[in-house]
Formats: sequence, structure tokens, C-alpha cells
Amino acid sequence: MAGIAPDACIPDGDFDPDRDLVHAPRLVPLNSAICLSAMRRMAMDGLSLTSPDVPRTESVPPVSVRIVLGGRMSGFSGFLPGIFEEVLLTLERGVPLYLLGGFGGAAEVVARALLAPPGTPLPDTLHADWQFGNAPALEALRRLQDMQPLPYGVLDTESGLARLGTAIENARGRLPQALATGLDDIETRELMETRDMRRAAALVHKGLIENKQFVMLAA
Repeated sequence: MAGIAPDACIPDGDFDPDRDLVHAPRLVPLNSAICLSAMRRMAMDGLSLTSPDVPRTESVPPVSVRIVLGGRMSGFSGFLPGIFEEVLLTLERGVPLYLLGGFGGAAEVVARALLAPPGTPLPDTLHADWQFGNAPALEALRRLQDMQPLPYGVLDTESGLARLGTAIENARGRLPQALATGLDDIETRELMETRDMRRAAALVHKGLIENKQFVMLAA
């Protein structure tokens, strides 16, 4: 499902999940990053799962709203921080995005970039040079990519960050529409900056109701 070529797959017996990836077969880090990217794309679009042990096909519906909080900026296993890729996919699909940027992490990096006026240069953390300089595993992935081309649809670090930068610039100045929050501009910006979790939850709740396609269940 991830699109990894058969000759690049690693037999189960060749990989000990409890072992440090540094000592694992050379393609394990690359295949792991590919699988993470494929997982995020498939979760975004929905998928059907078949199993010989299950009499009927199981369906996973597409993501209808995304709430983003925190997220690591180092020690990640993909081609870029997972929050970055999830935000990119969500913006490109036009799915409602509630970005709680006041609580740190990758979500704060993206929120600050979105809140900046149109034309403002992106922060260093959203550039490939910074990522390669601060995440040594990315350099190893880049070397592996030269030996094993990426499957169709998988974004490497440079292309993923470039597309995220474009999506951010396109959203600036029209955040309620681009993020489809169901909130006005002041509320959307407050959601992206507040450090009050109760207020953030209240704003998300209001946005979901205003979006109307979501049914709120009784407590």
C-alpha cells in the first residue's frame, strides 16, 4: 500500500523492532519514512481494508476535520515533522483545520508562519537547510533516496517543505477561509495563539458548530 518496490522490502526475519535503527538493514529508515507518509495520505483520503479473517471489507472514512497540537521538531522518523505533513495535506484538501499554536512544538511553528503578513519570509525551521542541519537522520534519508527512488506521491524533505511554504503563503491574509475554521478572523487568530486550553476548546467547539456539517453529540 505504501508503494515500496518488492526488491526494496525487508523480510520480517531481517528486522528486530527492538534494535536501534542505526544497526538495522540500510533501507529500514527509508521504508519507515515512506510508510509514514503513505499512512498520512491514506488517512486523509480514507481507505478500504480487506482481510481473509474478516468476512466484509472494512472502510476507514476520510479525515473530515483536523485538530493540531504540539508535535516534535526533532527525533521524527519521516522526511519532515509529521505535523508539517499533516497540515500540508489538510490545507491542500480544504479540510477544516484547527491549529492550536499556543502550546509549542511544530504546531506553533506553522501557526506563527500563517499569522505573519503575506510576503513575510518563512522562519528557518520551515526551510530544508535548517532541517538537514538539525535532524541528522534526514541526511541519511537523502543518501538512501539516491539508491532507492521514492514511490509516486511521497514527498521528500525539500519538496514537502516547498509545498508547505506555498500553502502557508496562499493562506495568509485569509485564514478563516483557508483553514475553513467556521470562525471569524479574530477568533481564528486567537485560536492559533491562545495558551488557554479551555478557550481553545471553546473556539474549536464553536467552529465545528458553525461549519454545520458536523453533528455535536450530547454529553
